[in-house]
Amino acid sequence: MTFIRFLTLVIILNMLRYAYAYLPIEGSVFGPMFGAMERSPSYFNMNFTTFGWITSYFYNFMLWFTITWVYYYLHPVSKGTTL
Repeated sequence: MTFIRFLTLVIILNMLRYAYAYLPIEGSVFGPMFGAMERSPSYFNMNFTTFGWITSYFYNFMLWFTITWVYYYLHPVSKGTTL
């Protein structure tokens, strides 16, 4: 697998995560989370900066990068061949 194909897979997984996981998360997580944030505003920082958004997207990218990398290296082992 070339590095470009690898990065493309990571980017596609990130896009799918935001596009298709939004509805289940909206109904099950966001409602209670935003309710808790409204009840206790002193515990939550709602003043997001550009750096905060960049950090969030970078974290998600690195999360999917790591998951894809682990899958890439463990896939041959799960098929019964060696690395």
